[in-house]
Amino acid sequence: MGTDGNWIERDVRYQFTNAYAATIYRTSQSESEPIDACLLDMSRGGLKLSVPVELAIHEVVQLRVENEELQMDLAEPAQIRWVRRAPDSDGWHVGCQIQTAIDEKVLEELAERGLLDRRNSARHSVNAEAMAQWELCEDSVPVQLLNLSSEGFCLASDQPTNVGSRLKLTLSDENG
Repeated sequence: MGTDGNWIERDVRYQFTNAYAATIYRTSQSESEPIDACLLDMSRGGLKLSVPVELAIHEVVQLRVENEELQMDLAEPAQIRWVRRAPDSDGWHVGCQIQTAIDEKVLEELAERGLLDRRNSARHSVNAEAMAQWELCEDSVPVQLLNLSSEGFCLASDQPTNVGSRLKLTLSDENG
């Protein structure tokens, strides 16, 4: 909630599927030692990081993400918006707001390459045969349903398609 009592609109955050490195430089110190950080999640407006030291809320830092796998080269001033103790270590989790919004296409590309998970709900593993009919296609093809969540599902298919393509999924029970 904002200082005026109204809810603050926040961008949807997506978790990284692996640990990716980032570096933070404190701008308040003239000879700033780099702080190693780990990317935890990302939204259009910022990133959640795991860091080994406590940072101050509202502190402005220089955030640097250079990663070949992510195909990302980001050097951006960021303001620390919140700080919390990491639940599973001696480190800290921080939320950084960046000045230049990350393009939605960048998030889509990271998700398509399996580097960013755009589903926020818990996934439940399943192993079920199904039939899929992609939009504007007449034929159904056999697929393997791999997992489900309240926001979607993951399936394996021999038919190439794009992530996010619309389809009709038909499940059968033992009676057909």
